[in-house]
Amino acid sequence: MIKPVNVFAFYRLGKRLESAVEQRLSKLGEDLSVFMAIFAGRAYSDEFAKSEPIGLSRSQKAALKISDEIKQITSRLEGGPKNVFHDHDIGSLIEAVADFEAVFESECSEDARIFAVMPRGIYDTIKLLDKAELVFEERVRNGLPGAVLQDVNLAGRCLALDLWSATGFHSIRAVELMARRYHQVVTDRSEMDERTPLGGLANDLKQEVERQEGNKFTDSPLGLVSAMLGRHNKIYRIPVMHPQMSLDEHSASEVFQVSTTVIPIIYEDWCRRSGSNSLRSNQEPSPPSAH
Repeated sequence: MIKPVNVFAFYRLGKRLESAVEQRLSKLGEDLSVFMAIFAGRAYSDEFAKSEPIGLSRSQKAALKISDEIKQITSRLEGGPKNVFHDHDIGSLIEAVADFEAVFESECSEDARIFAVMPRGIYDTIKLLDKAELVFEERVRNGLPGAVLQDVNLAGRCLALDLWSATGFHSIRAVELMARRYHQVVTDRSEMDERTPLGGLANDLKQEVERQEGNKFTDSPLGLVSAMLGRHNKIYRIPVMHPQMSLDEHSASEVFQVSTTVIPIIYEDWCRRSGSNSLRSNQEPSPPSAH
């Protein structure tokens, strides 16, 4: 599982602690800026200690030690900010900060691994990782089955993480799910085997074009969809689903892009033919709008 790493939080914690330690700590009870720096240091050390573990468990324990030391100091200020502290009163805090720095430096170089995931073409990295379905406009997203959106989201995540073959697998599966639902409304047959591959669906739709429109080549929505699915099957589905076949960066990006182009086209004609704007089941609520 990928977890976001707030690198700036590390910088902010260090900056606040440095400010608290390097200022005139003997004036803690009199100098408001030092007083505030100490309290900020406590807040940020607590935040760091309670964050998701990312290979910095020793640093998080060291941050808890800082927080405990600050709590002891601040508890002495309950009577007001007029108390005067001497440097030896906060020696333990200075030592805790030094220990944290040593442990944090060690873990950052040895245990923690922070990676940058680079953008893929025009696709935003964060959206690919978290919600690739945003490639569709909101109206389409709200009408697509949850299973289709799930595969699109998985395909986007795989694309962001250089998992090329997995990108192709989930992209094709999303298209197949849409093609089956489209096939049902076009042919008025609900008994289609769920295991029927994309090639079989494309051939059936091609025959339906000939039956309904009397020719093999047509610019109608049905003709366009059947032709696109046929090409999709030959160029992508057969190679992607072959157990010995693997994709590279270019082909994975291409199959994701083509698949997310085909799906809305199928959706639009499905809506026109069915008189509905949602392929979702009654038990499947529409997703919340993304802002």
